Amino acid sequence: MKMKCEFCGQLVIGDPTFCKSCRKATGLLKNELNAFNALQFSFKNVNWKEHRLLSALLFLPFLAFVFSLFFVSYFPYYCGLIIVLPLFLSPLAQDSVWYKKIVRFVPFSLIFVAYLSLLRIVCQGDPILNLVYLIMCNYGLSLSLPIVYKIGKGSSLCEAFLWSFTVIKESRWQQIFLLWALFLLNLLAILPLGLGLFFSLPLSYKAISYYGKQLEDHYKI
Repeated sequence: MKMKCEFCGQLVIGDPTFCKSCRKATGLLKNELNAFNALQFSFKNVNWKEHRLLSALLFLPFLAFVFSLFFVSYFPYYCGLIIVLPLFLSPLAQDSVWYKKIVRFVPFSLIFVAYLSLLRIVCQGDPILNLVYLIMCNYGLSLSLPIVYKIGKGSSLCEAFLWSFTVIKESRWQQIFLLWALFLLNLLAILPLGLGLFFSLPLSYKAISYYGKQLEDHYKI
C-alpha cells in the first residue's frame, strides 16, 4: 500500500508512521492504527449472532482462566496457560477444522509461556526488577498481537515473529492499550454471571483481526 505524506506530499518510504522527507508523523497512529478507533470500529461491525456458538464454547474456559489468576500459583497457572491459550486464539485462524485451528497456536503458546516464566524467575525478589517484569510483560503483549494475527493467516511462527518486530516499532503502545482494554472489557463482562462474555469475546476477536489487518495494510510499503 502506497501512501503520500499529508504535509509535504512526498511518497512515504519505509516506516509508514513517519515521513523521511519532512520529518513529521503521518498521523497513522492517530487514525488507522489508533487502538481506540479499532475498538469503535469493532463495536460497530462485529456480527454478534455469528459468534454466539463461539462465545458459548469459550464461556467456561474463559471463566476458569480468569479465576485461576487469583487462586492458582504461578507454575500451575503457566502450565494451564499452555493448554488454554491456543483455545482462545483459535477463532483467529482461518482453517475450517477446529483442531487444526487450535494446534496452529500451540508453538506460540509454548514460547509465550516460556518467556513469562523466565521473566518471573529473573525478576523476582526485588521491587525494581518487579517493575522490569511488568514492562517486559507489556512488551511481550505488544509483540503478540501481530504474531497471532499472522499465525492465524497461515504464516509460520518464525515469519510471524520477524514481521511483528518490524511493525511494533512505532505502534507498540497502541497494541498494549488495545489488549489491556480488551482484557478489562472481558473482565467486566464476567460480572453479570458471565453473560457479558457473549458480547465481549466476539468484539475482542473482531478488534484483534481488524488491527492486525491495519498493520498488514500499512506495512506493505
